[in-house]
Amino acid sequence: MKPRDYNYTYHTILCIKTKLSDNIKQYVDFQKGVYYPFSCVSFENNGKIDTSRVVQIISESGYKKSLKDEELLEHFNVENIIANKFMIKR
Repeated sequence: MKPRDYNYTYHTILCIKTKLSDNIKQYVDFQKGVYYPFSCVSFENNGKIDTSRVVQIISESGYKKSLKDEELLEHFNVENIIANKFMIKR
């Protein structure tokens, strides 16, 4: 039997400013210079991020954080998006 390749493409966005959590115990949500996976309806429809709509970004702790407007632009470069391909071989 021939092994199969399972492909999964996901997009990531570049963090331009470190963001700490809002919890009592301060930890890093997003680290400057790191690309994070995200989901956004406007990006899925036309390939561009509309900052007035919510963008969900997966943080260092694995939780989805919802950002938009000024907070999104303060911490992320919405023009710097990379497509990653994840391959599982079986």
